[in-house]
Amino acid sequence: MAQERFLDGPMPDIVAQWRQYFSWLDPRAGEAVIDVGCDTGDAARFLAQEYPAVGQIMGVEADERRYLRAIERWRSGGDDCRVEFRRADARHLPFENATFDKAICAETLEFVNPPIEALMELRRVLRPGGIALVVHTDWETQVFSTSDRARSRRAVLAFAGDGQGAGMGRQLYHLCRQAGFAVVEPMVYTLVNAGWQEDHYAPRVVELMSQWLAETEFGAGELAQWRADVADAVADGSFFYAVSRFVCRCRP
Repeated sequence: MAQERFLDGPMPDIVAQWRQYFSWLDPRAGEAVIDVGCDTGDAARFLAQEYPAVGQIMGVEADERRYLRAIERWRSGGDDCRVEFRRADARHLPFENATFDKAICAETLEFVNPPIEALMELRRVLRPGGIALVVHTDWETQVFSTSDRARSRRAVLAFAGDGQGAGMGRQLYHLCRQAGFAVVEPMVYTLVNAGWQEDHYAPRVVELMSQWLAETEFGAGELAQWRADVADAVADGSFFYAVSRFVCRCRP
């Protein structure tokens, strides 16, 4: 899954998540920041809002549709010359060495093969003393409080799958070290929804999982039962959701 789109019809829990990411990144006045895998640009826009003294914000996205959408959404929201979007492959960033003070790469590496090349590029474009924040969800860590724990566990594991993204979060630390970062601090951000609120993350992820699982061997019948389990937990007030984002704060 690429970065969440969380500003238009704001998602308070995702806004809080990104505030924590930016706190770890610590962008300062006049600094240049690159967001690799920026999707349609919400994180870049939010950074510009939260840190008006930052000097430059560069969003990079490989997918043409998302890149064009980022430009469209930014222009419709105002004119801030600090923010720019560039279409580029994360493995071949079109910037000179040591161009940026800070860098962020969130929920992107599962789409890059091999992911270590993107991390090496991230390190290359960082200035000495800079910070790169690399984030990836471990989808096997999802927790749903439903009456049938075994069925929820099957849904979570089926959604996590066995592709490159399945274990990316738990691989981040060693990938960052292998990419040549001198200092790598591993951290975990746990997103928690203690109840069901329509403007929060859990309803979105249930819909996303449902669309995904409908195309897998999980089975339409079991998917319907799992959704019914979730609905029952919402109805009786026992719903709870959590998921862990693995984070590495890296220095070249």
